[in-house]
Amino acid sequence: MALPEKAARLLAAFGVPGHTRIRIEDLYLVMGKEVMEVVADLVDELGMRPEELEPEHLRRVRPMLGKRYLERHFDEWLEGKPSKGFWRPRTGSEHSPGLTGPLGLLEGEDEDALPGRVAVIAREELGPDQPSPRGLLMLSRNSHSSGLSSIFTFDLLPSSQETALVLNDSVGRHHSLPGSFGQASGSLVGDDLAVLWEVQPNVYKPSQERNPDARGPFRRHRNWHLMVTLGALCWMRESGRRMIVLAGEGLQAAHEVDPDEPVGADVPMHHDRTIGRAASAMGLERVELDEEVDVDSVAAAISPVLRREVDSGRELFFELR
Repeated sequence: MALPEKAARLLAAFGVPGHTRIRIEDLYLVMGKEVMEVVADLVDELGMRPEELEPEHLRRVRPMLGKRYLERHFDEWLEGKPSKGFWRPRTGSEHSPGLTGPLGLLEGEDEDALPGRVAVIAREELGPDQPSPRGLLMLSRNSHSSGLSSIFTFDLLPSSQETALVLNDSVGRHHSLPGSFGQASGSLVGDDLAVLWEVQPNVYKPSQERNPDARGPFRRHRNWHLMVTLGALCWMRESGRRMIVLAGEGLQAAHEVDPDEPVGADVPMHHDRTIGRAASAMGLERVELDEEVDVDSVAAAISPVLRREVDSGRELFFELR
């Protein structure tokens, strides 16, 4: 999906540099036509001429669009209504975005619903000394910044729009739903496999210098990673599909889609520990893949680089039963 001819001509007429126009087209591809409106607002906000606009200035486009998105849909989610996704699949058109649906509040009373079941498991696992699970559990389909197809993403949002807006504007990766603490993502492969390949923060942990406004919400929701992982694994199990998981060793190859944000040295350890803890809390065990699983197809659904890693004979996946 390239920029519409009228939009491309307009950018050229206003003197926007070619390398900046290329970046705007990339953003249009993954976030849709509102990118053009936000770029115009950004030029006004920065008080610069269009010919001065550089790619680094466009970092504000995602949070500006995220703010619009949250203000438009957050109240609907609290009412249980789904919406279109934020990110567009790269294989689709701007008229076929993914979908996002609220599963419910973790602090709700319905223990028969998935968020209620997740909250019960989490409380038993965390014990009385940890904050009780809170927040809005969301399931998105085909709405991840990677642009992968057949992808599912579980996000944890705070239960207030005001806090979600703070998170949206905080420093982090923001690969899924605006306003989310973090997410667990996976892909459906064929008719019988679901592979979980990512548990990642959208907002970096606050420090004295970074994300100070998010410190309070982050402290109250510091177990977000367990919540989204439990949500994903419960959903995978209830779908009737075999549950495949990418081991932490494969994360760097899986994230070649974002070479500017390499995986930190301690991330694989945290990934394995989080999934292991969630699996144990659900009574699941880790087992080696049998020959029935087409590992090439599983790896190819995530990343071409990961597909090559599997070719080299590395054992990067396991099954939960």
